[in-house]
Amino acid sequence: MRHLLFALPLLAACGASDPRLVDDVDTDWDFLSALLLGEGSEDALHGPYVQGASFSVWVFPPQDQGTHLEGYQVRSEDLSVMSIEAQTYQLAGDDTSDAIHVELRAAEAGTTDLILVDSEGAEVRRVTVEVGFPDRLELFAAGPLFASLGDQSAPAPQVLVGGTGTFQVRYYQGDTLLSGNGTLTVDATEDLQAGVAQSFLFEDREWLQVSPLAAGQHGVALYVDGVAAGQVDVDAVDVDAVARVELLSAEPAEEAQEGDPGVVLAQAFDADDAPIYGLDYDWTLGGVTQDGQGDLFRYTVDPDATTDLVASFGDLSDSGSIDGVEGYVGSSNETGCSSVGAGLSLWGLLALPWMRRRRAA
Repeated sequence: MRHLLFALPLLAACGASDPRLVDDVDTDWDFLSALLLGEGSEDALHGPYVQGASFSVWVFPPQDQGTHLEGYQVRSEDLSVMSIEAQTYQLAGDDTSDAIHVELRAAEAGTTDLILVDSEGAEVRRVTVEVGFPDRLELFAAGPLFASLGDQSAPAPQVLVGGTGTFQVRYYQGDTLLSGNGTLTVDATEDLQAGVAQSFLFEDREWLQVSPLAAGQHGVALYVDGVAAGQVDVDAVDVDAVARVELLSAEPAEEAQEGDPGVVLAQAFDADDAPIYGLDYDWTLGGVTQDGQGDLFRYTVDPDATTDLVASFGDLSDSGSIDGVEGYVGSSNETGCSSVGAGLSLWGLLALPWMRRRRAA
């Protein structure tokens, strides 16, 4: 990952004449930090933010003036809308670049300004940010997302009794998607276990995980920042509801090269071709049984090799092939690195060994 580390000072120093504000909310499934993807001298803020979310904003200096940000601070004009939890001045080890790391919380629906002031208290930048409360929450199945198959909406998902289904939760106010996570709590009805997971490593997401203990209709009450925001119905089904299984994978990229990652999803369907989640499958690759159970098979691309792949659930199975010779069984219930501390950004993950940290006053 050294190439990412060396890219940071370049990004921190880009810009025209004003310091630049960049948040750590990543809206793309690319497993790269939003801090690395911003370009030019524009701010990269992904509001409106969902009420209750915690996130980070980084302030980077302009490139052409060679100024440093020591003594600078970010202030919120209305702390009841956007509260500042902490801010830290960070200086690169070679003293050639610096930044301010600000930990924020979207406290209440409304609009306010973030104001950057210099060491004398004079205003340098002002940007408007908005916080919203969702009028609806939507669920999307995790497996198709991890397999690059696109969005598979799951408004009332079928989940196998004894299994676990994982669904990304998205917040909307009207047609506007609200950014951020860490704000959801849930309360499930009897015979249904439900919980929330967050993933922060380069991908800012919120996941609902449900595990039914008995067949039938169950409900999950959803709360945003402690306020009721809706309910999700879960249809728990027994094994005999599974009519078939199918291997699904995205079309390989034309530029796919040896060593690139690939993913295959095993998906169950009922007699009406509606998906059923929460199944764990046995896998064979080239006739060899693979360790573990799960609904994903992750492999390393080898364009010169083709190997048969089979996923089985009881007496049901489906087969296909991959461009590769090795891989491992995974699960869509593994949402990646979960929370490693609110507001921890790419510099915190990669650059701590070469940063000298000073708490802003």
